[in-house]
Amino acid sequence: MRNNHKKKKFKKQKDNNPLDTKQIDLEIRLDAILKSRCGGAYNINGIRYQILYSILRGLELYNTQCSFSSIRLEGIEDLDCLKINLNNEYIQIKTSKNSWNWAKLKEPVKNFLIVLSESPNSLFSIVLNSTFKSDVLKLSKKDKLNSNEYEGIKNKFIKLCSDVGASRNEAELLFEKIGIKNLPEKEIYEEIKIGLTNDFQLGSNLVDTYLAVLVSKFLYWAQERVTISKKDIELIRVSIGDHIASEEHQAYGRGLIDRISWNIDDKQSDFFEGKGTRPGQISAGVDVRRIRWLEKIDTAIYKTKICVLKSSSGQGKSALLYRYAYEYWRHEEIYILRVAETDEQAEAVCKYIRFIDSLGLPILLLIDDAGFRARKWPQIVRECVSLGIYVLMSVRHEDWFRFARRDITNWEVIEPTLDLAEAKQIYSTLKAENYVHSNATSPEWAYEKIGTPKLLIEYTYLLTHGRMIEDRLRDQIQQIQDHKEDPAKIEILRRVALADTLGTPVVASRLIKDISLSSDPQQLLKSLVDEYIALEETGILRGLHWVRSNHLTSILHEGYPNIVDTLLKTINSVLDIDRKRYIAKSLCINDLNLNEFITGLSQLVSNEDLMTFLGVAQ
Repeated sequence: MRNNHKKKKFKKQKDNNPLDTKQIDLEIRLDAILKSRCGGAYNINGIRYQILYSILRGLELYNTQCSFSSIRLEGIEDLDCLKINLNNEYIQIKTSKNSWNWAKLKEPVKNFLIVLSESPNSLFSIVLNSTFKSDVLKLSKKDKLNSNEYEGIKNKFIKLCSDVGASRNEAELLFEKIGIKNLPEKEIYEEIKIGLTNDFQLGSNLVDTYLAVLVSKFLYWAQERVTISKKDIELIRVSIGDHIASEEHQAYGRGLIDRISWNIDDKQSDFFEGKGTRPGQISAGVDVRRIRWLEKIDTAIYKTKICVLKSSSGQGKSALLYRYAYEYWRHEEIYILRVAETDEQAEAVCKYIRFIDSLGLPILLLIDDAGFRARKWPQIVRECVSLGIYVLMSVRHEDWFRFARRDITNWEVIEPTLDLAEAKQIYSTLKAENYVHSNATSPEWAYEKIGTPKLLIEYTYLLTHGRMIEDRLRDQIQQIQDHKEDPAKIEILRRVALADTLGTPVVASRLIKDISLSSDPQQLLKSLVDEYIALEETGILRGLHWVRSNHLTSILHEGYPNIVDTLLKTINSVLDIDRKRYIAKSLCINDLNLNEFITGLSQLVSNEDLMTFLGVAQ
């Protein structure tokens, strides 16, 4: 059963020893498995210790001199004890934060006496992660005590047994057969790793993977009170090896899916220059924490398990995605989809995800910028839905229209917008890095200046006068061309953007009628809406934002076509009541070839209207 409790980020203590850091990473990974299987009510540290000790004893089955042929796990009945039966040896594995004192012996002794009455030839052991105090320490070393100390601790033990209802003979017999051992968890780890390396013939890079699977399996066996033989462990070894050697592991090896590195990014300036967000920039803390959106994401993730961050380009989707993963999830649980351009690649990723899920490992799958490189993401998300795996993805409106599948409905879509409080934070951050242009006098000024809708990258452009929005729009236009989409798509953008810079909307039906299309007009317009343009219910088209329209107009008129051609082609698409204003503002465009424009205009309107328009312009 999956754990529904939130997996908040585990903050590691700094340590200069890379081996210690690796050990901490492994412990975090194992804890994630235990939490996903046990829930939050259990003492995870205690269970981890008990399961690790069980694995250690299970690996003894590979020793030809082993005194037992199977190991029976008797169930996790309380928070700090697991019972093991090794043929005729009964073991209680106990955990405690404090040193053990004499009074704590009463409970395991009582349990051992019950077994002793039925099996007088048995041996009994208590294994502890904590240190011993005084008399408990003497009991653990009873065979090395002098005669006086031996008799003293024996009499005290007999008194303890008498307190729980045992006879003197039973107490004396148990005293001879009981042993107490302190075994630190770190030593268990080291012995297991040596055992796995030797018995499974593993390289050091695979030991942690095998150990994670064994923890998951031994926990299940403990809960089900299973008797384990060498054959059972051998089946696990073979199964893991087959998975790693087969195609289930190819997606990881081919770089289709990957773990995330949160190492501090050396090029933090790229973040402020809008060159794409990377995880190392988030761990460096260069972003602005947009707490209201992080909380919305968290709510959505645990409501539907699939959360989609959707907006036009440059609205901080990637920063939110990585910030949420960095703060709200254990880093060892996070995977990111790198490539899924084909059905074959998508299936390879699905197989790898199924493999990881079969190990009992919790997963948060990130899909950042779900565009052409990851166009088959719906197949992967569908698989995650069936497995109950959490997914957080970011996608532009245009790519959502291109690739989203309508048969996946159980997800929550969040469309981030910019509020004034966030705008002030962004201003302060950019100001501290000396990125704010001298013309941007205050965050309030820029926030008011961008108008509606309140788009982040447009706001940032006003603050910095940078090239980030222009570069992104160039890339998006290039994608449309590279993937041979309907050429009419760019022509529609060219005309709507230009009209928007002149403050005049266009009529969709007139525009479509005047452009040669090779695809369905409804679908074509939908692919542009909310990324570049806005479509009103009345059939009116406007640019999404004036800053974006200005950049698109500039990009789409570099060299060819002449802006005069677009002005003339768009006139008939403008509302009749806006036509005079459209022409008047056209005449005010810098470096416009007036003679060419007026000549072309004279062929479209009557001389009377032309004189009227020119009069308005004057």
